[in-house]
Amino acid sequence: VGWAIQGRAELRQVHRWDLALRPDSPSVNLIARTNWNPSASGIELTGVTLEAPHSSAHASGWIRWNGAGSLASEKSPPVQFTLSSLLDIGDLLPWLRAFHPGVAESTSVRGRAEVRAQVQADVTRWPLRLVNASVSSNGIDFSGANLLRPAHLGPLQFRYDRGLVSLLPVSLAFGSPGSALQFESS
Repeated sequence: VGWAIQGRAELRQVHRWDLALRPDSPSVNLIARTNWNPSASGIELTGVTLEAPHSSAHASGWIRWNGAGSLASEKSPPVQFTLSSLLDIGDLLPWLRAFHPGVAESTSVRGRAEVRAQVQADVTRWPLRLVNASVSSNGIDFSGANLLRPAHLGPLQFRYDRGLVSLLPVSLAFGSPGSALQFESS
């Protein structure tokens, strides 16, 4: 017989203690669902979600303890999580302003990134081991009155798989489209 446990936490108007509250102070919701069978020496996180105004991250996995010699511990590590996230880069700007003074009001960031990762760990050793991860974006735009020129980071494809890293060529352009100064990686 197991238990299904669900919880929710909401953080509102998050900011550094010595900075004034702003109308755009960030907020996040954390929602967690677990299955726990006390006789199984572990807990399964069936759904952990972190929600921001335009972004979300979802994780699932398990934590096992005292599983030495069990069939489950021989086939998989004691701690394993998978993560998938769709991040609106614009959600990061309020966090930056909430903890760092002086970020100009005219500064804006547009773009989205998709992040996927798998993490494994043996609780007797540190650190956690990143098994694989990927980050992709169709591009990110930076603009604002305090910037000399707007900037555009082109499509991004980053992958990490069991110690191997790959990054496809990416371009960084300054100025308006068509008259921009461009840099490309290879």
